[in-house]
Amino acid sequence: MAHKVTIEEVWKGQDVYIIGGGPSINQIENLDEKLKDKKVIGCNDAYMFSCVDICLSGDKQWYDAYKDREDFKNFKGVMISCSSDAKKFDNDINYVFQQTNGISTDRMKLAFNGNTGAAAINMALLTGAKNVFLLGFDMKEDEDGNSNYHENINRVPQRKYKYYMKKMGFMYVEIQKHFPDASIYNCNLDSAIDIFPKLNLEAALNHEFEEEILPPEKLEVEDKTVTLIDLNKPMCDDTDNVDPLEEKVEGFKEYNGNPVVMTVLKSGGDFTEEHVLSLQLQIAAHTDTDYSFVCLTDFDLPDNFGIQLEEDLPGWHSKLELFRYEWDGPVTYLDLDTVITSNIDDILNHKISFGGLGDFNRPHRFASGMMQWTGDYSRILNRINGRALVGKSNWNKIWDQRLIEKELNHHSIVWTNLQKHYENRIFSYKKHDIECSGVPDTCSILCFHGTPRPWNTEMFKHFYKFGE
Repeated sequence: MAHKVTIEEVWKGQDVYIIGGGPSINQIENLDEKLKDKKVIGCNDAYMFSCVDICLSGDKQWYDAYKDREDFKNFKGVMISCSSDAKKFDNDINYVFQQTNGISTDRMKLAFNGNTGAAAINMALLTGAKNVFLLGFDMKEDEDGNSNYHENINRVPQRKYKYYMKKMGFMYVEIQKHFPDASIYNCNLDSAIDIFPKLNLEAALNHEFEEEILPPEKLEVEDKTVTLIDLNKPMCDDTDNVDPLEEKVEGFKEYNGNPVVMTVLKSGGDFTEEHVLSLQLQIAAHTDTDYSFVCLTDFDLPDNFGIQLEEDLPGWHSKLELFRYEWDGPVTYLDLDTVITSNIDDILNHKISFGGLGDFNRPHRFASGMMQWTGDYSRILNRINGRALVGKSNWNKIWDQRLIEKELNHHSIVWTNLQKHYENRIFSYKKHDIECSGVPDTCSILCFHGTPRPWNTEMFKHFYKFGE
């Protein structure tokens, strides 16, 4: 049966090489010979290289595909899995727990960040590595359309590469904070990953850093918050040359016709920048469609996805400013305590004129935890005298959804009940007793209204842990 292990500083102050899965591995001649005396972590299929000391896998699907192979069983190094299912594996395999995002400083846990390569970086840092060299970290297909140097189990869609790199970008910032003395170098000069300095393998082997390193793309890094790096910026397509800092609301028009996902972060409540980050990552993990992400806020978020609130409306009434903007594509608004559990491509690409949740306790009433619309609904905002709410002591007794519902009725706008429209796709954590019954197989969106918040539940708190 599987054995829980602790990652010790066995390679403190040393060089560690990581063999990823990218097709550029095929371009390296005599890799085994070059790394035979080095400290090497191999990802997944890399256990077949004799130079590999530790083989790390991150998902059950790969393990199921390889567990009965003789070369897998006879691997002479240390086999470790950070799959969330690893403790149930049959073979005599070692495992550590899996953290969803960021970087782990817990020696019994690795931050997966959506891919085994990122988890391997975390492992190398926990072993005490001074220099970490990445091989096969391509994050793109080669000229022949190959996404791996080996026969991959599933083809990686282009959108997944963007998702992986977004998460790796936040991980990079966490590394700087928690492992400031370690250096990470990307040994593929043609890699789509630009957050680590690049140098060729020969320079790495000979420690010829000064002449060979290519400077990484500049990141907007100041503090450990969502403001550190734009996690919604495409990193490997033709829009990379757009400077989002020069575009504000107009910048989103480049998404002509594509879906827009909106949320609101107002200071003084339960929500922080990390809740914005978590919602971003959840959406990216569960859609293959192109979309833009917009947060209305009074926090200092990057201009390319943060738009400053214009009025200091109290509490949740800042949500009314959503209707100040008109977008080319369909809009979906989500509260920050929403959890995404499965693919939402069809939901984002909706054709709903205006829709909202049916109140989970009073289904005939309108609820604003999730809304969808197309076109201009500024007339909703224009008739609500938001400023009059600001000095009222009882503002928190006037729900924003009741104001919106009143204006929908005034303008004779018939709203679509989203639970009925997306049948068996939207659930309430409290109303449907998810804690006891579990998440239904058909669920795509899980709503939290009031308490508990998802980050206070055992089921979902790991979605909100960055660098712990």
